[in-house]
Amino acid sequence: MPLKTINGYQAVGAMDRQVDIWDQPLNGLPVIFASGVWAEITTAPATSPSLVSPELGQNRAWPRTLGHDVAMVHHIVTIPYMPGVLSRMFLVYNDPDNGARRFDIDHILDADEHKFQLQMLAIERKDGAASLFDVLLNTTADILTRDTSGDDKRGMADPTFTTVATAVACRVSTDKIVPRGKEERAKAKLNVAYREVHMRPWYLDPSPDGSYIPYWVSGGVTYNTQALTHDHWLLIPSATVKNSNNQATPGQMYDVMSIDDPGNMHHHIELLCQVIVP
Repeated sequence: MPLKTINGYQAVGAMDRQVDIWDQPLNGLPVIFASGVWAEITTAPATSPSLVSPELGQNRAWPRTLGHDVAMVHHIVTIPYMPGVLSRMFLVYNDPDNGARRFDIDHILDADEHKFQLQMLAIERKDGAASLFDVLLNTTADILTRDTSGDDKRGMADPTFTTVATAVACRVSTDKIVPRGKEERAKAKLNVAYREVHMRPWYLDPSPDGSYIPYWVSGGVTYNTQALTHDHWLLIPSATVKNSNNQATPGQMYDVMSIDDPGNMHHHIELLCQVIVP
C-alpha cells in the first residue's frame, strides 16, 4: 500500500477554524456528530441554485435548495478525513464577529480515496433582512394564548386571551380554499375564511444566536423548547400597528388549525388558520 503524501492536499495550517458537525436524522432532532473539528472554509462563486463544481466531482446542478426561497452562499469546506460524514449533516461555525453560522452539506468528496482529507460543498443560508423570504413578510402578528375562564349561567362566556409575543413578522395568503358545508354557507352575517400564514419558526424561548432549530444549545443553555402550537392564536395585524392618527388598527383573530415545517428544514412555518369574517 503506498504511503500518503501531502501532494495535492490543502495545507494543514490552512485549517484555522473549528466547526461542529451535526447529524440531522430523518424525522428526528439534530444530534452532535463531532465537535471542534479543524477546517478551512473558502467561498465558492455560484450562479446556479446548487453549485456545479467539477473540482468536487459535481458536474450538474443539484436541486436540493432553490435560489428563490433563500439567499445562499456556497463554500468549500476542507477537514481531515473522518468516517461517517453524510450529506444530510450540517456544520456550525461560531464566528467571533457574526455568531453561529450554519453550513448545510450538499456534496462530500474524498478526491483520491486515500482517506486523508474530505472536501465538502456547503451552503450557508443568509436569512437576514436582505433575504427574499423576509422581504415578503409584509405584516405583523401578535401571538396569544386563550385563558381558562368560567362560564356564565347559560354555559357561555366571552373568551379572554393573553399576549405572549407582539409584532412577529408574517405574510397572509388569502387564496387558501377549504370546502365548506351548507350550514356555513347558509349563515347570513358570519363567514368562516381559511388563510395561510407564513412566518419564521417561533419559540417562546428563542435562541440568542438566531437559530431556528428545536432544542438548540447556545452557551451551554438549551433554547427553542417551546414552539408555536395549535393552542396559540394570532392577532393580525398586530395591536402595535397604528394608523396615521396614531390609532390602533383593528385586527382579526386567527385560530391556528395546522402547522407545517416544509421539508423539516426549520426555515419557516406555514400555518393554516380559521378566521371569522363578519
